[in-house]
Amino acid sequence: MKKLTFLIFSIFYYSIIAQAQTTDTLKAANPRFYVGLGLNGRYFEVSYNHQNYLLKNSGYFHAKPYLHFGYKLNKRIRLEAGVAYVNDKDHYYVTYVEAPKSYINYHDYNQTKGFVIPLKITHDFFHVFKGKVAVYGTGTILPTYSKTRVWKVEEKADVFNTTLDIQDSALSTFASLGIGASVRIWKKFSGYHEVNIWNRNLTSGRNMDPFSNVRSQIPLSHLSFGIGLNYDLNL
Repeated sequence: MKKLTFLIFSIFYYSIIAQAQTTDTLKAANPRFYVGLGLNGRYFEVSYNHQNYLLKNSGYFHAKPYLHFGYKLNKRIRLEAGVAYVNDKDHYYVTYVEAPKSYINYHDYNQTKGFVIPLKITHDFFHVFKGKVAVYGTGTILPTYSKTRVWKVEEKADVFNTTLDIQDSALSTFASLGIGASVRIWKKFSGYHEVNIWNRNLTSGRNMDPFSNVRSQIPLSHLSFGIGLNYDLNL
């Protein structure tokens, strides 16, 4: 009786151990969490409710690399949240010749700082090459806080005089839709490439690219491209 009880206990014990090891193995083989670094070539145009047209039309910045944390909801759907810091500054100037050896430089400055929080969902359409390559659709919502400063400086004989200095801040929401492909590079590392077909400033209702009118004659100029690298976590 004792031997039978011991045998049953042993079978039960090792069954639990085997089940636990199998579960751990599955988790290791299919980690649900990952971190990554991404970059997308988007431009962001920000609209400010400011009476000065210079500031109202000057708030724009280019996308910066961003860190993100992801979760695999299932075999096809992934959710991501990230953060990026923005600090873009433009400087232009013209020189007016007042008299021989007498010059006046008119400087125009534009600086935008802010934070972008990309919230992305991807859905795999199909896999190829034994599951190493996934082709997917992607949608991104990008809440943004930005602050833009515009100032003008007049320079004459090494004397600088500020003739204008205004600034404003805004909360904006941008959105993008596109397609992409992810590739398993090595063990826990995978890379991806995306093409955003639709980009929009949901706050203003306009194209999020401030140069869209200028580049409208260029084929495929409305597209923006993104790349990134992900690392799987065993949590």
